[in-house]
Amino acid sequence: MPVETKIVSRALAKRLGPVLPQLVHPDQKGFISGRKIHDHIMHLQELQHYATTNDTPAYATFLDFEKAYDRVDWTYLEAALRRFNVGPGFIKWFKLLYHKPIVNLLLNGEPTSAIYPNRGVKQGDPLSSLLFVLAVEPLAEHLRRAPDLGLSLPGHTPLTNMLFADDCTLLSPSLTSLRQQLQIVDKYCSVSGAKLNLNKCKTLTLNAQEPPPAWPGLQVLPTGMHVKYLGVWFGHNIPQSRQVEFLLQQFYTSFLQWGSRARTVQGRILLVQTKFLARLWHYSAVLVIPDTVINKMQSMVNKYVVGNKIHKAARYLAVARRGLMFDHELGLRIPHVRSIINMQRLRLLQRWISSPVTADSSWSTQASHRLAEAMGPFGQRDRLDFL
Repeated sequence: MPVETKIVSRALAKRLGPVLPQLVHPDQKGFISGRKIHDHIMHLQELQHYATTNDTPAYATFLDFEKAYDRVDWTYLEAALRRFNVGPGFIKWFKLLYHKPIVNLLLNGEPTSAIYPNRGVKQGDPLSSLLFVLAVEPLAEHLRRAPDLGLSLPGHTPLTNMLFADDCTLLSPSLTSLRQQLQIVDKYCSVSGAKLNLNKCKTLTLNAQEPPPAWPGLQVLPTGMHVKYLGVWFGHNIPQSRQVEFLLQQFYTSFLQWGSRARTVQGRILLVQTKFLARLWHYSAVLVIPDTVINKMQSMVNKYVVGNKIHKAARYLAVARRGLMFDHELGLRIPHVRSIINMQRLRLLQRWISSPVTADSSWSTQASHRLAEAMGPFGQRDRLDFL
């Protein structure tokens, strides 16, 4: 992509980004400032808990759009921008960026003949992700306009969908309602250029007390089988320990793959931060990691950094006392797993306390409702009265 095109795209993204929270519903968490990927994960966990506890039928269908970013129709995208009341100046620049683009590929070092794409948003373009969010928002809005097809929860507006960029999840109280929601998705695909891959769409029965039903044309997950949603496993009657075991196995595998590639203390600390523990932070933000697993990971990290004996050339003495191993100013700056997880919990609690009670499509609403139920009459006045 030419340098001048990157500059224009960056400038347009800087202008569009700050106003996206006002244009896009909180159901969409992708590429919007202030919205977190973990919000939808915790929200789905809360829905699963609510449906199971109250024995309420509820289903979550994870849609798969075939090459979602490459199939966006430009005429549709321009019409969507106009409906969002985007100014003519911005649309003029958008049309300039997408007017008869030419793409050349290098195959075995040789340039191919010119390719003239007629749809899709550009890869590696800072503006593309924001444009895609606006392109998929009409689908979410049409789903929200059919609240009778969504889940009705106490203290909450009906829930019909959750979005993270192109990861779309339909929420429905019955498979009949789900069929009608899929018809809305088909209408969206017919005008936007999107294509739904039904063979990869999975339906999860959120109520663990209800056996997964069989429904022609829908792939309902059976008991014991999981689906990965935003990196975290969800399934019907799947124990959380299975996810933790998988995480621990990935932790061991990363040691085998990367453990011998650093020969200095700082190099090993860098590997610990970027390879060994990076995956853990995503899971620990939404899952309860047992103390035994945390202690095992911490012990392996400590021994790897200050006592690595893989190669003879790597033999050395410990360079810091245990009390200074985790100090960021005087010590080795080894990540302290328990402290980081506690920090995640405190930040989550802070977000929950500061979030409004009436926040739409938020896990905090369900958490507040559960707390009010536990407190009985004391929780009706103020959900934070126990503090």
